[in-house]
Amino acid sequence: MKKIFNSFWVIFIMLIFTSSVFAEMLEAKVEEQRSLGLEDCLNIALEKNPLILSAKKNSEAYKTRISQARAAYFPKVEFKMGVEETNAITTKYMRFIDRDIKSYNLGEVRLTQQLYDFGKTRMSANVQKASYNYTLAEADDTIDKVVYQVKEAYYYLLYTVHQLNVAKDMVEQYELQLNRAKAFYTIGTKPKLDVTIAQLNLKDAKLNLIKAENAVQVATASLNNTMGEPFINPYNLKDELVFKDYDINFEKAYSVAKEHRPQLKMAEQKIKVANENVRFAKFSFMPTIEGTMMAGKGGSSWTYDKGWNAGMFLKLPVTNAAITVNKIKEARALYDKEVADAEKMRQDVYFEVQKSYYNLLEASKSIPVAQEGVTKAKENYELASGRYKVGFGDPIELKDAEVSYQNAQLDYYNSLHYYNKSLAEFERVIGSSVDKVLNEKEEVKENI
Repeated sequence: MKKIFNSFWVIFIMLIFTSSVFAEMLEAKVEEQRSLGLEDCLNIALEKNPLILSAKKNSEAYKTRISQARAAYFPKVEFKMGVEETNAITTKYMRFIDRDIKSYNLGEVRLTQQLYDFGKTRMSANVQKASYNYTLAEADDTIDKVVYQVKEAYYYLLYTVHQLNVAKDMVEQYELQLNRAKAFYTIGTKPKLDVTIAQLNLKDAKLNLIKAENAVQVATASLNNTMGEPFINPYNLKDELVFKDYDINFEKAYSVAKEHRPQLKMAEQKIKVANENVRFAKFSFMPTIEGTMMAGKGGSSWTYDKGWNAGMFLKLPVTNAAITVNKIKEARALYDKEVADAEKMRQDVYFEVQKSYYNLLEASKSIPVAQEGVTKAKENYELASGRYKVGFGDPIELKDAEVSYQNAQLDYYNSLHYYNKSLAEFERVIGSSVDKVLNEKEEVKENI
């Protein structure tokens, strides 16, 4: 009885252990087969993409420079401690006197506080603050570019998946056609040529299938790399390669771009940096008023002497007037350059919005045409296939219909891919999402 009881517990423990292992394996399998949508891919990129992480850390580094510039407002403490030896100088007339070699111990603490520098510290901090704001806009620009790259890779991967599905369907159709051709040849209603043509068609379809499978693998690797997760577990992709028509006003889109486009913000911040540099160059020759306090102890022994002093000083920078004047001229020239560059950027943004706007219109108009092409090509293929089933069709006629149907499907998916890519590009150049633009437009109407 005791042996039976012990065996029961052993079996029970093994079942629990096996169940837990099985549950972990099942959970891992589910994790491997998780589905990712576009929003999921974007979230991964925002968290993992090295370019975004680098841009954010660069902004953090520039932020510390503001505090570094403002550090001149705070006191500076110096501590000095050591030993000093002196050897009195003797001449040929004093050779009868022994050299006076003495050793001194010294300990000193000095406190220096800047009292007034005519705004030089404030201007230096303003330069760093404008530079920091520039890096923030630069980080936003990096995020926008990565978001576009993820969208582009995501939509292209979906396109290759649809290509793969079309290729699989064509292999199935050509296999069916080969079986029919063999059957017709067996009963003597079709010549051997039909079988040969069907075999060649199937071979070409299988080659296209291999290429389509490889395209999916390469596109998957590209998306993973763009997200910053090249070693991510396998996943299923949600099919978001869809068409949604938008009624977008160009003037509204450009106004949104002027407000949200990171490059324009970067250009504005570069102008501010250049302007602050001009002001800083003008005041670089101004004096600084400092206060100082010192306490020390030293001598031939540590108990020998103590001392202190305090004072206020006007420090005039030693400078070359020609250098100062030319530095001011250089700063002004760089300011004018940034103003010209900002104007060029505004013109480029206007052109980019125009180009992406018209490309989006073209892409949206091509979708209905491609859909109609698929419908007509499918009808033609079904007619040709039906004729061949009853023995009246020609293999070349069926081949042409199959190729036309295949190309029509690929054209449709290519149009969908081009439309979604154009939409992503349009959102990149305006610096905002189309849905957000349309919602802002509706909110304005409601407020009115």
